[in-house]
Amino acid sequence: MFLIYFSIILGKALLSSHFGEVFKKPKSPSLSQDEYSNLNIQLEQHMNTQKPFLQFGLTLSELASELNIKERLLSQFINSHYNATFQDYVNVFRIEEAKKLIEQSKDSGKTILEIVYESGFNSKSAFNFAFKKHTQTTPTQYKKGLR
Repeated sequence: MFLIYFSIILGKALLSSHFGEVFKKPKSPSLSQDEYSNLNIQLEQHMNTQKPFLQFGLTLSELASELNIKERLLSQFINSHYNATFQDYVNVFRIEEAKKLIEQSKDSGKTILEIVYESGFNSKSAFNFAFKKHTQTTPTQYKKGLR
């Protein structure tokens, strides 16, 4: 009897802790409309003036620290406002910088590889992939189209 009773009690305890309870997701911090707008302005201004995206090792943690906000909040903001991952968001800025450098390279004679590193990428393959993803063309085709 004791063994049956113990088995039932133990079984219920184990099953209810894993299958019976509905675990609640922790509430994500929400922003008021003003905070949302302020974060958007602060982020855009920081990206355009400080150009942290030019550091090829830029992380979400570093950018959040520079903006003095929580990493999770910044990630959620970028995901919801731009419908993009952090890496895609940063790559948009890098690609825009690369496009400017490609346009200037007509006069300066910079190679695509030099532009790769100056725009914040750490490899040509990553650059080519991101460039094609965001512009639907390759860097070389883009450069030829400028002529």
